[in-house]
Amino acid sequence: MWPKQIGVCSRPLCTQSEEVMMHERVRKTAGGLRWYALRDAAQILAVSPAALRKQLERRARRVADGAVEASIDGVRGRKFANRWRVSLGQAWTE
Repeated sequence: MWPKQIGVCSRPLCTQSEEVMMHERVRKTAGGLRWYALRDAAQILAVSPAALRKQLERRARRVADGAVEASIDGVRGRKFANRWRVSLGQAWTE
């Protein structure tokens, strides 16, 4: 769905230190489940927050515990208090 980039910072003026810090933040949480704010996840995935939100809303389903979740290509979104939080699968954190 989204092009996977070697670097995790999608901004054109991203400095090397920002790139390293972003990669470290993603890598440290690869072993456990980490929920990112939609804006942060969109930046990691190199898409706009609006595009990511629309994709999640299109695939949203109510799950057994009553929450709203969506899953797209290893990206899992879940609504917490009316806000989307996003967890990235193994393919996105390596």
